Amino acid sequence: MQISGLFSILAAVGVVAALPQKSVSCPGAIIDYVVQTNDTLTSIATKYDSGICQIALLNNLSDPNYVLSGVTLKVPTDVCDPDNSSCLPSSGGTAPCVIKGPASWTVQSGETFYIIAQKLGLNYLVLEAVNPNVEATDIAVGQVIDVPVCPCS
Repeated sequence: MQISGLFSILAAVGVVAALPQKSVSCPGAIIDYVVQTNDTLTSIATKYDSGICQIALLNNLSDPNYVLSGVTLKVPTDVCDPDNSSCLPSSGGTAPCVIKGPASWTVQSGETFYIIAQKLGLNYLVLEAVNPNVEATDIAVGQVIDVPVCPCS
């Protein structure tokens, strides 16, 4: 009876946290990964606890916003300090809306919010903002997203 009570007290103060946890060595191995349809460096990096810039650098990718399906990439796993921004170009275009442009966009293979924004001359953050229910790292081919159209255009 006392052991049960003692365990409850110890558990309440966090002693249970001493139980074995998943062991992860940092950094992990470098694996070969075949890019699948709808993959982005962000989704791959998230899957393997990596950074998009580490993947881009290791594979000499000139544009980390664009990867081709079927290509084999080297992916560092369990990266200690993932870098997801230093290799990215500026935010794309600067326009907050499209003049006389389409009000929607159907996502094509290999496209990301950044690439779509570049094609439309938009800042990709604006494109993300007008699509609050769309996960930017998980857009799919054929998915329709909103495009901000300037008033009076």
